Amino acid sequence: MIYPQWQGKDILPTKSASREIVDENIPIHTLVDVLESGYDCERSRRKPEIHERCKRYGKIVIKVVVADMGDHFRVVHVGKFR
Repeated sequence: MIYPQWQGKDILPTKSASREIVDENIPIHTLVDVLESGYDCERSRRKPEIHERCKRYGKIVIKVVVADMGDHFRVVHVGKFR
């Protein structure tokens, strides 16, 4: 199976992140777009291997949180808010 990539590594969602992606109706290519062209939106300090990125689409902001696992990125949270 071919997975989307960011920084040359595959992006794989956790089970709970997969549910969030489906519940929020966010296409997988949007996650890649947020990671590539979004802005850093950490609300608090995170471990160095955790990346939190946001991007505004009209009135909606999409947040993607990924953990660098070495050989791939693990999507741990996806959210959509106004």
